[in-house]
This record gives sequence, structure tokens and C-alpha cells, in this order.
Amino acid sequence: MLLVKTYLETSTLENAGLGCFVDEDIKAGQLIWKYDDHIDRKFTHEEYKQLSPIQRQFVDKYAYMHNGTLYLCVDNGRFFNHSNYPNTYESAEEQATYASREIKAGEEIFSDYTTFGITQQDLNH
Repeated sequence: MLLVKTYLETSTLENAGLGCFVDEDIKAGQLIWKYDDHIDRKFTHEEYKQLSPIQRQFVDKYAYMHNGTLYLCVDNGRFFNHSNYPNTYESAEEQATYASREIKAGEEIFSDYTTFGITQQDLNH
């Protein structure tokens, strides 16, 4: 669940679609997203297999894998785009995202997808 104010807009990255932008100044080290089982959703392999094809397509697009479980952000957090030079970092142990530097209101939030187990080869396809 996002813990900061955000909005969606066309990403600053070419062909990325929508991006998630902050609507307030964020301090370096500030917690900006944390998995919340009251809001977000996780799927075991068995639960995923029971989804309809259209549901799996949605989960495939927006979820990330951690320790064999798929996690789905239901808020704007699912629109964080990848960058090799992100302005956030992930804590896998906490299932949380922090600002790696000050992020000014109006800036897009970027994550390094490789910290979720996605390879650079995956990103190139």
C-alpha cells in the first residue's frame, strides 16, 4: 500500500505507458510503499492456477514474485516503472519500498525490477 500521495500520468519513459508520480516531496530514506494484506493481494501457485485466463493476464502484468508467492499492488504502486537508476530501493524482508534519495513532487517513481528477480534479459523482451 502506498504511504505517500501519488497520481498517474504518462510516463517519462518512452513506450512505458502510465507512470506513478509523487504528489508531495519525499525525503531520502522515507518509506513509500509497504505490502498490506488488508489492501494488497498475494497468490500462491495453486491460487494463481485457479484464476481465469483474463485474471492471470492481469496478475502477470502487475504482480511481482517473492519467495514463490505472487504479490499484487492494487493501488498506484503497480505503475512504478523500471529504471537501472531508480529513485527507490526495495527491502525484500519487509516487502517495502523506500526513497533512495529525495524525490520532489511531480517526479516519477522508478524501481529496479531486477531486485524482484526479473533479469535484464527479461526487460529486453
